[in-house]
Amino acid sequence: MNKSRIVLLGLFFLATLGILAYYTLFQSDFELFKKPNMMSIYFDHANGLRKGDSVVVDGVRWGKVKDLTYDSQATDPKRRWPRKDA
Repeated sequence: MNKSRIVLLGLFFLATLGILAYYTLFQSDFELFKKPNMMSIYFDHANGLRKGDSVVVDGVRWGKVKDLTYDSQATDPKRRWPRKDA
């Protein structure tokens, strides 16, 4: 192989790594220096909501559902959203 082919191969390799880094850091949920915001939300009916589903607020993706629990002992006001007492 001559030098120009080696340089082209190196540039291609660096461009590929750059594209991978961009999508990994900026187009995914990967957060290197930020502390994630955790919230607890209570639903009357969670119809089909699953772990890993996207959370969308006003059309903007804010994160993913981390965990789901069913509380059969929850009182009625806790099951209503938005809460009347808040």
